[in-house]
Amino acid sequence: MCRNYFYLFIIFSLFSRQTACAFEIDSVAYQLNPKDLIIPAGLLTIGTVASLTEHYDILNFSRPEKNPASTPFDDVFQYAPMSSLFLFDALGKEKHHPVDQFFVMALSYGITIVPVKLIKDNYTVLRPNGEPGSFPSGHTAAAFVGAHVIYKEFKDSNTLIAFSGYGMAGVVAASRIIHNRHWVSDVFAAAGIAMLSTELAYLIYFPVRNLVTGKMSQLFGKEIAITPVIHSETLGFHLNIRF
Repeated sequence: MCRNYFYLFIIFSLFSRQTACAFEIDSVAYQLNPKDLIIPAGLLTIGTVASLTEHYDILNFSRPEKNPASTPFDDVFQYAPMSSLFLFDALGKEKHHPVDQFFVMALSYGITIVPVKLIKDNYTVLRPNGEPGSFPSGHTAAAFVGAHVIYKEFKDSNTLIAFSGYGMAGVVAASRIIHNRHWVSDVFAAAGIAMLSTELAYLIYFPVRNLVTGKMSQLFGKEIAITPVIHSETLGFHLNIRF
């Protein structure tokens, strides 16, 4: 029996050590550029003003007499910019870590759907096909969230990638109009809401992220000592953390 305790003591001692943990995550500085708000604010203003007029269509579009039974392309392709972001990370030099991109994307989308849902429920605008809930376009808003994150991540390193997201989002917006689901004003306003929400998400995320990672670095950056304790009938350890 004593021999067994001896072996346990040797094994346990091999894993016990006193060390200063090197866990530390650098903070990320972020500053809002007011110029980045001009275009999305303009899109939102144009779309809102146009929706208040008698003619929802800012431009003249020929619309099909019959509506498609479903719009699977719109339903899937609205997420193309979001999913493309992480592919572009392998092709270009992104501004922030992919983990930060994931969280800021999720926050951007979460902030976007709140005003879109509230406006749809409380501001009655009929779609071109006569159905309710036209203003603003939810599909377009989702697409422009991903597009604007791509732009912000790659605008300083790869112009082609930075603007590619807007191309994909523009295809979604055009498809919603062509499929008789939305007016032009709907997609203009949705794009503006999504881009402004993304700017707000960046402004919120990084201060919170820096606060959380700073606290984690303080917690795990302490000297930790683990000492095995073995008696005839007891096996355990002492844990000491130096603050």
